[in-house]
Amino acid sequence: MTERVPRLTWNDVTRDKLWFHGLTIDDVLDVAHDWPILIHQDGKVEEQEDGSTRRRPDRQRLIGTDRGDRLLVIVIDYPDDDGRSHVVTGRLAGKRERAEYRQRRRRH
Repeated sequence: MTERVPRLTWNDVTRDKLWFHGLTIDDVLDVAHDWPILIHQDGKVEEQEDGSTRRRPDRQRLIGTDRGDRLLVIVIDYPDDDGRSHVVTGRLAGKRERAEYRQRRRRH
């Protein structure tokens, strides 16, 4: 069984990142409404310009298809207290993600 996708939010930075990867907000919504699989993504440690480090929060990847039948990966933040998740970016699924999507879909 697939998990429920939270309500999604985005901003102009998100739109720009999606555009860079050839995607739109409509593509994101297509994936969200097509019962995607959700995968936990641990936060990464990032080095800052001043040499310090900070840990990026955990995120989720939604893997699913858009109306054009492209398999996409949409990265979102974990839901806030109001049940909303911010869309971080998106892209075409890679080889590993396509395999994981097929494998998890076969189970259901």
